Amino acid sequence: MASITFESFIKKHHIEIPVIQRDYVQGRGYTIEEKDKRDLFVDKLINTISEGNADACHLEFIYGAEDKTTHDFIPLDGQQRLTTLFLLHWVVWQMSSPEAKEAYPLEDSLSGFKYKTRLSSLAFCENIVSKTLIPTKEKELSKRLTGQPWFSVEWIYDPTISAMLSMIDCIEMKLSAFDEAQISAMLARLCGGEKMITFDELNMTEYDLTDSLYIKMNARGKQLTKFENWKSEFIRFLENEFRTDEFVKADHDRKVQTFSYKDYFCHSIEHEWTDLFWTYLKEEYLLLDEKEQEEQYPCIDRMFMNLFDFLCKFRYYASDNRKTSFEELSGAEKRAVWQNKDFIDFLFESLDSLYRIDHKTFFDALFYICEEELPAENEERKVRLFRTKQTNLFKLCVDQGTDMELTDQLLFHALLIYCNRYRITSVNDSLKAYMRAIRNDFESRIQNLKTRTTVQLDLRLSDYPEYHAAIIDGAQTENRVLPEVKDCLIEDCSITNGNVKVFNKSVSDYGNAKVLEALSVFCASSTTERIRLLIACGFKGTRLGDCMGRKRMFFGNKNKWDVLFISDSSQLSDCFASFTAKVSEGKNADTIITEALETHRNDFAHYMLKYDSFIKANREQFHFAIRGDIDDMDWIALGSYSSNPGTAYHTDPFSVAVEEMVLAQNADIKLAYYQQYSGKCPLSIVKDKKHWETLFSVVSKKDGWHIVFGQHYLTEKLWSEFNIIKGDNDDLIIPKSEDKDMITMCSELIVKVYDNITFTEA
Repeated sequence: MASITFESFIKKHHIEIPVIQRDYVQGRGYTIEEKDKRDLFVDKLINTISEGNADACHLEFIYGAEDKTTHDFIPLDGQQRLTTLFLLHWVVWQMSSPEAKEAYPLEDSLSGFKYKTRLSSLAFCENIVSKTLIPTKEKELSKRLTGQPWFSVEWIYDPTISAMLSMIDCIEMKLSAFDEAQISAMLARLCGGEKMITFDELNMTEYDLTDSLYIKMNARGKQLTKFENWKSEFIRFLENEFRTDEFVKADHDRKVQTFSYKDYFCHSIEHEWTDLFWTYLKEEYLLLDEKEQEEQYPCIDRMFMNLFDFLCKFRYYASDNRKTSFEELSGAEKRAVWQNKDFIDFLFESLDSLYRIDHKTFFDALFYICEEELPAENEERKVRLFRTKQTNLFKLCVDQGTDMELTDQLLFHALLIYCNRYRITSVNDSLKAYMRAIRNDFESRIQNLKTRTTVQLDLRLSDYPEYHAAIIDGAQTENRVLPEVKDCLIEDCSITNGNVKVFNKSVSDYGNAKVLEALSVFCASSTTERIRLLIACGFKGTRLGDCMGRKRMFFGNKNKWDVLFISDSSQLSDCFASFTAKVSEGKNADTIITEALETHRNDFAHYMLKYDSFIKANREQFHFAIRGDIDDMDWIALGSYSSNPGTAYHTDPFSVAVEEMVLAQNADIKLAYYQQYSGKCPLSIVKDKKHWETLFSVVSKKDGWHIVFGQHYLTEKLWSEFNIIKGDNDDLIIPKSEDKDMITMCSELIVKVYDNITFTEA
């Protein structure tokens, strides 16, 4: 296959870059790495045509096909290289002597290069070849081009034209090291048949090249993205609606032609605002190979549209014309949302605010994530985020858009409002205080789903006008006072998520330092210890509703402390104040629990404080169904947190505790208690664990232990020793005693009955 030069190729074929191809990017130099790559390529081309350089440069294959109608060559692969060669020939020709230009007239051949990705790109390429450059005060070719009467101001925002101008600057700068005669010699080497820069043509006409093949093999088409379609429409809207009206909150350091809405947008969207998004793509982008980089290019478009949709959504819910959810709006209805001056002002302000801050430090200086329930320190008094693993709310927004978690959406929008109003560039105490107040307010709006043992936020975007008026506007002031470090730590404890109402009494009575000390003791304790500490200070469980005709009482568990501290804050407020008082007296957790146990006898606190097997019955759910008064001790240990836990396996906590005590005395005793779906399950001595043949059974009830099977194993001595009586249904009852609790009493009975059974069976 014979190699061919660009000059001979374009004389043979006109070249048409089709609309489905992507933009020209080889010249843009957005990053240092891209600039270095571009400069190396240009250096290679210019060195090849420099006088005295005998080494040719071969650019491999150019793939494409002839259009069957126009016979123009349509490149499939090689568009970037062909465009750069087109610009190289044009710049060298422009900088050559008049004699060289006359000897190698390139106007006719270069006019065969058509860039149809956009009308602006097509017109630009046509004009730089067909129009004579009118002298201007500017010397650089790119500036002379932008100053020509045929050059439209809007063209600077065409990515292809912008990249072409950058490439022209690069080539001209490289050629500035040569004089006119040397450059003229380069023109001769380009066009004189020496074949210094060549490539191979692979014409694929016979394969019937179609648009679908372009899409499969080289689809990039930034102009086809949602963003590009919207941007085109948006620019027309700004031009028609605002004309020369200026954006009054513009950044006046920005180098724009005017501060009209259209000019400000057109400039910023291609420079400052693109840089904002590029900050997040740069590191990832540079790790990709060239092909992957091309595929990654439209990510900025997606990121922008995610932010745009997010802001539109809030604008819609803030309006009085809400008829349905934002997601169900038609295109025309969404267009009406953003074709609004207030929205456009907020969009521009938000993008400027986000550009103004340092994204490497800003979000981590304002927010923090913590794995511990109670943070060890927070001297900077940052705002803890409870419902996300990412402090950078902007990154969450551009990645997820309107799919962000609702609290993250509300916090990010509130942050933008503040940053826009006060033109924030860095995190200060006032901003921290504002975001802390916003977070606390949102976290305090809860709905208690007690039947499911959960607490959820009661937040809806449909209520956004209320939030904005009552919370966001109310919290805004440039000089908010940031709470003390100790208060921030109390607010940032995850057992309350900023709902500090439960601690108000403790703080009022003992001060925030003592409350923080008490919280530290509480959070350092195990789940069982925490429950016992609360019970020792007067806690009687949180009622969640009813099941099986009994009251459901919950005492706390991992990740469910908010059910107590938030939804039952009135009871917990007094309990925690008592706990704080005891800690203030220097008492540790063991002392508090031990002292409380000494004051309780045969009531619920006694059993919960003393017996691990009782409090942890049924998989440590700490969830009970209680009949009558809590101290009647007619309890069932529930095994589920569902809305109807009676349908799950449950058991008798007394039976569990008695079994443990009995086996500690005599491991040969075979005991069984049935987990069941309803009713109270008995504790039985069985003949063996294989057949579970019952020999003796007891059931705990309000008035004591009921002996429901095996009464014949009771001797007169046992009747007397345990004060056994007959009940109404002929049950034999061991009534409660002041001397022994029910667990000790039943354990002693079973051991002695087992001895009788062993003697009888023998």
